[in-house]
Amino acid sequence: MSIFGKKKEKEVPAAAKTSTPVVRKTKESAGESTLPTLAFWSPRITEKGTLLVEKHTYVFNVAPDSDSRTIARAVEALYKVKPVAVRVVAIPGKRMWVRGKQGKTARGKKAYVTLKKGEVIDFA
Repeated sequence: MSIFGKKKEKEVPAAAKTSTPVVRKTKESAGESTLPTLAFWSPRITEKGTLLVEKHTYVFNVAPDSDSRTIARAVEALYKVKPVAVRVVAIPGKRMWVRGKQGKTARGKKAYVTLKKGEVIDFA
């Protein structure tokens, strides 16, 4: 006698096997792009970031698996401006001590998006 036996497959009636499969419409198949929500997380509001606005460069927190092309398309879709350059920087996780125990901060990515002169992204 074995403890682990084979699972018995339930028999499906022949009428159910021949029916057409149900196709669910996702946002992508409906024509809407999910690109901006996947690439962007939030603007990164820091002292350095506010100084870079004068040079037409904006800083964003982005998803760890996004690349510069995806981020450029997302900027176009969300803010209706075309970026001149997109630079992506990996943020390493750092070790820290909290109440005598060692922990680690989250790692991530940030993107520097440079726009043409005269183009502005308003976060308000």
